[in-house]
Amino acid sequence: MRHQVQSSLRGKGANLERTGLKRTDPRPDEIKGEEIFAFVVLKGGRDEFHRDELVRELRAHVAKEIGALAKPDEIRFADNLPKTRSGKIMRRLLRDIAAGREITTDTSTLEDQKILEQLRGEE
Repeated sequence: MRHQVQSSLRGKGANLERTGLKRTDPRPDEIKGEEIFAFVVLKGGRDEFHRDELVRELRAHVAKEIGALAKPDEIRFADNLPKTRSGKIMRRLLRDIAAGREITTDTSTLEDQKILEQLRGEE
C-alpha cells in the first residue's frame, strides 16, 4: 500500500517534488496496524504554503483515491529528504523520526543536518 499512497500524494499535483513514506512500528494503530507517516518535499520550497490546508487536501485526496484507511496519520514537510553526499536517501533516519526515536546512528555522511530538524517538525 505504501507505493499506492505515495503515487496518490504525487498525483495530487500540489507541487510535490518527492515523498517518503514510513510505517511506524512503535506507534501502532488499532485499526490499520501501523500509522502511516509521510515526509513531503515541495517543488517551490516551504516558504509560501499553508501547511494545515495542504495537509487536509493531501489526506482528503488519498482517502478519495485509495480509501480512508490509507490516509497518512501525519505529514511533515521539508526542503529535502535526508541524503548522503552521494545522493542516497537515508531511510533509517526517516524510520527513526517517524517512530519518534532519538537518532543515535552516525549522521556524518548526511548532506544537510538541518533537514533532520525540519523533518522532526522543529523548524
